[in-house]
Amino acid sequence: LVCAMSLQAAPFDELRFKSQLDDALQKVRTILENNRAPEVPSEVSHSYSDKYLLAEFIGNTALAGQINCLEALGVDLDSLNDIRSWAKKRTVTLRLQAEERCTFDRKVEREEESKTQHVTEIKRAIGTTTVKHKTVTKITEYFWKFEVDYELLAFQGNNMKKKIVLQNRHAACEIKTSSDVTPKPKISIVDPIDLEISFLLRHLSKDMQLNFKIDRAQKSCHTPRRNQQVSDALVYLQRWNTWAYQVNNYFTNRLFPVQANHGLDLSVINDKEMFVPVVPLFEENAKLALEQSNAPSPSALFSVGEVVADKESENL
Repeated sequence: LVCAMSLQAAPFDELRFKSQLDDALQKVRTILENNRAPEVPSEVSHSYSDKYLLAEFIGNTALAGQINCLEALGVDLDSLNDIRSWAKKRTVTLRLQAEERCTFDRKVEREEESKTQHVTEIKRAIGTTTVKHKTVTKITEYFWKFEVDYELLAFQGNNMKKKIVLQNRHAACEIKTSSDVTPKPKISIVDPIDLEISFLLRHLSKDMQLNFKIDRAQKSCHTPRRNQQVSDALVYLQRWNTWAYQVNNYFTNRLFPVQANHGLDLSVINDKEMFVPVVPLFEENAKLALEQSNAPSPSALFSVGEVVADKESENL
């Protein structure tokens, strides 16, 4: 976990969105029992208020996914309580910071014979003499020690003394060059990669329940999409996306290439098989429809998280 370019919000691509939704729907169906039938909202009868509930559900699901990411990055329950309390008075920021160093280690001189052998025959009065020779190249190599220290931390406001270190690591490798010019700067302080997560923490209650909700009474609330709460959430989620991209970019394009010939296939580090359960789906509530046959068929929000939790409890 886990990206100095600014990532702008991509324009909405309806075909791409539908393709992603279809893929997610197929994945969801492999998780559910056969009697469950979630569908895209356009295929299920629902009221306008259901659209608000869906927007709130998707918002809380997205925030829950981020809590899971923080847990994977090293945030335990005590740390989460601490940073949640920090957010009551000041901002809380996630920061990846790193320092890189490159120092000269040694100089090695060696000789290398060419693979081509030259044979010369010299004829004499009493016979022939064969002379064999190869080209020998003198090679000078310079070895450098590259080190990096990086850490992921959370801190309150601008007070770096009040921080929680989530992850840290010291790593080193050897770099070989053919000249005595340092391949990397002697010391490089990487620009910190920051993300303010106050929005997430302020929607997390004391008992660790998410409470993202649209204030329909506000004059600025026009639709389930056009309201202050959803707009703020989208701005925050875009910032999270930019931060994740920058963190990934640092590791994959700057740090990992330093060590050559490691024999590892880094292309397998990807999110191709990751299922993101932030899916806008409705499920027809057949039982209520039978009980209220004179009323329009009601819809129910579908929660992948509940199904996964049920599956896990069955396996215990």
